[in-house]
Amino acid sequence: MVAQGWPVGAVLGSETELLERFGVSRAVLREAVRIVEHTGVARMRRGPGGGLVVTEPNRGAVVAALGVWLSYVGATVDELMAVRQPLLAGAVRLAVSRRDRPALRLLEARLEEAEGRPVVTARDLADLEGRVASLGANPALTLFVEAIGDLALNRVDLGHAVIEPALTDETARRQLLGYRAVAEAVARRDASAADEAVQLLSGRARGGLRERSARPGAQPRPARLAGPGPEGAPAAEATPDKLAERVARALRADIEEAGWPVGSVIGSETELIDRYGVSRAILREGVRILEHHGAVRTKRGPRGGLIVTRPDSGAIARSARIFLEYEQVTAAQLIEARAVLEGAAVRAAAERRTPAAAAELRAALDAEGRFHDAALRFPAVHRGLADAGGNRVFGLFVDVMMGLVAGHTRPERRSGESLVALSLEVHRAHRQIVEAVAEGDADLAERRLLRHLRASVDVLD
Repeated sequence: MVAQGWPVGAVLGSETELLERFGVSRAVLREAVRIVEHTGVARMRRGPGGGLVVTEPNRGAVVAALGVWLSYVGATVDELMAVRQPLLAGAVRLAVSRRDRPALRLLEARLEEAEGRPVVTARDLADLEGRVASLGANPALTLFVEAIGDLALNRVDLGHAVIEPALTDETARRQLLGYRAVAEAVARRDASAADEAVQLLSGRARGGLRERSARPGAQPRPARLAGPGPEGAPAAEATPDKLAERVARALRADIEEAGWPVGSVIGSETELIDRYGVSRAILREGVRILEHHGAVRTKRGPRGGLIVTRPDSGAIARSARIFLEYEQVTAAQLIEARAVLEGAAVRAAAERRTPAAAAELRAALDAEGRFHDAALRFPAVHRGLADAGGNRVFGLFVDVMMGLVAGHTRPERRSGESLVALSLEVHRAHRQIVEAVAEGDADLAERRLLRHLRASVDVLD
């Protein structure tokens, strides 16, 4: 699909043709197709003229995938909010420099629509925040900001987090005014005013969202889905796809509440059908969603049931990269997004600096030095820098970006003398960044990282 430029609507081949092309059994092909269908990049059309049809990737599936991994590692609301602020601020800084009039008009239209509603919900505000991020015209930053907003609200929907004090009409309207202040500052190209408005918005959001576990007397989340769901509509009125997604979220919530007990059975099919009040078909579709992310597997027979597994972080990062490839993220946009994301990550690493993190970073540097191929091994150091800040959200997002960078590297820079020369430059830059982090100098670490990223411009296509 990527090689063909993502031709939405085109048929890649019939089932028979695909079986011949890949040389696999029908069962294997159909399982692969189910995975592809869940990510939303294709669907199998039956009948004459049918086959595997290319579709637009499913943004919701990507966000859900990111949420599964962050749930597994136990990422907190504080971690989500700590990453959200620099990403949103970075997107707005890009917006000031570009002043995309169509995007501004779209945001203003959404603001007017929200202002005219009798009730403004938290999801309305999250949607507007995504629109604000999109002003920066950087698909990676927009995806990450939207994902964080959606993940944070899902935690509220599932009872794992709470908005305190509760969102009132007055506070919601105040947030709308904040988004309008950002839009107006961008339109004037007033970077200082735009940054001030973002800081104010971020402070309000971060101060109002808390983990429910820290709240005394919190009530557990109801298990069955027969009543109103997270979207506010009764389960009986939801489409099968929406119900399956809701089941997947509820299953993930139960696994998270149990402490993600890898290897444990969380229930038989009969027990889970009764627990959630849905049909066998809906339950199985919800289970398939989590199976795709590697969060569960089904064991048949006596003492069987749904078994908790360790999610596949590589597959989750790939699903996000697929989406960004579809969005046609460019080399320049990659560098922009990395500057915002990794700049914030190295600052956090320097501010937190620990002996253990410094030792791990130096071990990654030593591996680069021994093999003289830092231009190929660079993701290890960058992921180490993200992890050194103690925020698991940074690590996942950096993984997504590293895969995209590898795919955009010029072929002539990946071998021979060019690779050796580039590796020396990369290794020297990495060592300087790690030294600044180990010394706890956040400003110096960020400056060195940004200089390193600027130097990579001629390496990417």
